Amino acid sequence: MIELAEVVSALVEELRAATGLKVRVGWRTEQDTYPLATLLMLDAGVEWANLEMRRFIYRLRFQIDLWHGSAEECDRLATRVAARLIDAALARGWMGLRVESMRDVPSEEVFRKTVEVSFSLIG
Repeated sequence: MIELAEVVSALVEELRAATGLKVRVGWRTEQDTYPLATLLMLDAGVEWANLEMRRFIYRLRFQIDLWHGSAEECDRLATRVAARLIDAALARGWMGLRVESMRDVPSEEVFRKTVEVSFSLIG
């Protein structure tokens, strides 16, 4: 079995390396300052991979939010995040990593870009 906390820690590490930003797991607080990246798990599914070896396939989906004072910088950061995660997928055993979507989310106080990614793991 895999430890979800280890997967989240690995994602945080990759996001910090891609953006140079503080990364918060979960939603932002009123005390947070910008620029900032947040990471939320949207979905996790588990199914049998092999009945004899008791291995499982984990299908995971995450939302990464990039918060910045500049719309252009949000775009640059999103591109770097996508490239970094695609490059990291092989080394980390993240199978079929896909960037499901990138979109701007209206916000009154700051620019926000949301990147959704999905991948599978065997554990």
